[in-house]
Amino acid sequence: MQQNNQSKKVLLKITDLKQWFPIKKTKLFQKEQLYVRANDGITLDIYEGETVGLVVESGCGKSTFGRTLLQLYPQTEGKTMYYGRTLWEMAPDYVEHTVKNIVSRKKKIRELEQKTMEVASDLEEFEPFDDGNYFALYNQNMKLEQGALPSGFDINAGFESGKLSTYTSSQATYYYFDVYNESEGKWIRGVRLASGLGRELSIFLLSLAILAPLSILGMAWGGRRILRKAFLPIREVTQMAEEIAESGDYSKRVSTEHQKDYVETSLII
Repeated sequence: MQQNNQSKKVLLKITDLKQWFPIKKTKLFQKEQLYVRANDGITLDIYEGETVGLVVESGCGKSTFGRTLLQLYPQTEGKTMYYGRTLWEMAPDYVEHTVKNIVSRKKKIRELEQKTMEVASDLEEFEPFDDGNYFALYNQNMKLEQGALPSGFDINAGFESGKLSTYTSSQATYYYFDVYNESEGKWIRGVRLASGLGRELSIFLLSLAILAPLSILGMAWGGRRILRKAFLPIREVTQMAEEIAESGDYSKRVSTEHQKDYVETSLII
């Protein structure tokens, strides 16, 4: 058996794999960190064409071992190679990201399907956009009549009533759902962003990145001018007071060029 294995490629090479989970400290001044050692020092070679089964008691770490190999849990220690490459090279972070976002994606899909069917059932209340969902109205020949679609989406993507489909452009991936209203002879298409940045959002973020610094500079410059103008009379009064103190000439007065009106008043007794 060993000779046969030597002629085969190692599909999965696991060396001293450890998967430990930290236990929450129960004492205020507890220094030592305790762990649950779900997997502790597993070494295993799986060869191409082989099927490997793990048969152990419940709670011994079988599921944890599988999840760690899929990167759903980061390895505590050890090394895993797939055809001579690490799992991080073969299947990077998007594996964990995709699995963690399954629930939210299902919610978006259900919402898109439900709202598209609602629009199809009442065309008089047709609106081209609603809470992240785009809607477009096509005639029975599948020609666009009205509505709004993301700029990166192909308006001529294939139609199939009641089926959820995906369309991927260079910028993003979209879900779209079609419903055919037989009584009106119209197609209603609902589209929602699945991943990536739509063109409109990309343009907005780019504009924000350019305009935000300019706006800050403009506000700083304008604020500086306002403050300088506001404190100019105070500066002149201070300067005149210093001149009067030095010269002893009490006939000097502060210029009134910054006043709109000057009215001299006297107290009548």
